[in-house]
Amino acid sequence: MTRFRIALVVLLVWAAYWAALPWIDCARVNYSASGLQSCTFGPQGPNIIVGIIFLVAAELVATRRRPM
Repeated sequence: MTRFRIALVVLLVWAAYWAALPWIDCARVNYSASGLQSCTFGPQGPNIIVGIIFLVAAELVATRRRPM
């Protein structure tokens, strides 16, 4: 894996963390089942989806065999 690809994977994982951070903070404060439901389907819901998209993109970059 080239340095560019490693850096890109690290940046994508870092972006996933920052995108999901509002949801993580909400889940940490409201740990009960109803709290997690309000975090997931409330205003922080799209944040976790964007974080997952960043993680999938990082996985695709990491497993891609063709040179970039």
